[in-house]
Amino acid sequence: MNSVEKKNFENQEIKRDPSIELLRIIGCFCVIGTHIKFDLRKKSNFPKIFNGCLCADGVAIFWYIMGFFLFNKIPYKKRINNLFKKICIPLILANFFYFYFNTFHFNKFEIKSYFLKKTKKSYLQLFYRMLTFQGDHLWFCYVYILIVILFPSLDGLNNEFEKSKIGSLKIFLLFLSIFIENDILQNEVLRIKNYGFKGFLGAIPFIFCGNELKKNIQKFKNKKIFSISILFFLGNNYLRSKIIKYTGKTLLIKWYTSFGILNCFFLFLFAYSIYDFLNNKIIFFIITIISNMTFNIYLIHMFVVNNIFKAYRIGKIFNKNNKTFRGVFYYQIYSVFFVFSISFMFSLIIKICKYILFSFKKVLFKKIKIN
Repeated sequence: MNSVEKKNFENQEIKRDPSIELLRIIGCFCVIGTHIKFDLRKKSNFPKIFNGCLCADGVAIFWYIMGFFLFNKIPYKKRINNLFKKICIPLILANFFYFYFNTFHFNKFEIKSYFLKKTKKSYLQLFYRMLTFQGDHLWFCYVYILIVILFPSLDGLNNEFEKSKIGSLKIFLLFLSIFIENDILQNEVLRIKNYGFKGFLGAIPFIFCGNELKKNIQKFKNKKIFSISILFFLGNNYLRSKIIKYTGKTLLIKWYTSFGILNCFFLFLFAYSIYDFLNNKIIFFIITIISNMTFNIYLIHMFVVNNIFKAYRIGKIFNKNNKTFRGVFYYQIYSVFFVFSISFMFSLIIKICKYILFSFKKVLFKKIKIN
C-alpha cells in the first residue's frame, strides 16, 4: 500500500456512521428479544406472534451491516489480525466463562469424567467442548469468522457482479425471489441453519444486499422516508404474523426469510431517514458509547438471560401471560431493556478492567525500559 492508500484506509477506519451505530443497537435489542421470546406455535395468540416477529431479524441486521464494510479496501492480513484480536480472543474467553459457570461451577462430576480418563483424546475433547460449549448461541461468531476467512471468494463474486453491471435493484430482487421460494418450500431449497456452512450460505445474500444498499444509501437520507419505513416495517411483520398464525409455518419467524430481507431494508431506511438527527454531537456520542458495547453484550446476554432473568423469574414481574397487545408489548420491551441493561453493566466492567490492565502493562513496560 502506498502513502495515499494508507491515509484512505486510516480515514475509512476512523470515520463512523451514526445510522449504522444505531442499527447495531437495534440489532442487539432484537437478538436479546429472540432469546426471551414466547413459545410460538400455531395456537399462539396473535400479539405474541407479532411481537416475536418484531425481534426476529437481529442477526439479519448484522449481516446487512457486515455488507456495508466487508468489501472495503482493507488488506487480507489486516482482516485476519483484526478477526483474531477482536472476535476470536473474546469468543474463546466467553466460551470458557460459560463452560465454567454452567458446567464446572454447577456440575463438577462432568469435568472429573474427562480428567479421570487421563488420555490425550479426553483432554482434547474437553478443550473442544470448552470452545464450542455455547455453540448454539455463539454460532454467529463462528459463521462471521468463516466469512472473513473466505473473503477472497466473496470479493471475487462481488467483482463479477460489478463487471456484469447488474443493477442493485436487480440483485436485491434476485435474492428476495430466492428467499420467497425458500419460504414457500419451508427452507427445502437453501436448507439454512444457524451453524457452519449452512449459516454461511444464509448470510451471503444479506451481506450482498447490504453492500448494494450502501452504494445507494445517499438517496435515502431523507426525512420523508421516516414514516414510510416504519409503516412498511410494521406492515411486513403484520403480514408475516398473519401467515404464521393461519398456516402454522413458524419457520417464517427465522431471520433467513424474505421477510427478514425486507425488514432489514426498512430498518436501514428508517435509520438513514434520521441521519441528520443522529449526527448531532451529543446524540452521536451517546449512541457510539452504547454501540461499542454491543459485541460484549452479545457474548454476555445469554448468561444474564439464563442465570438472572430466568433463574429469578423476572418475566413474571413483567406479566408474561398477558394476552393483549399492550401487555405483550410491555413484557417484551421491559424484558429486553432489563437484560440489555444488566449485560451493558457487565460489559462496562469488562471494558474498565481491560483499560486498567493495559494501563498497568504500559507502566510496567516503561519501568522495564528505564531500568
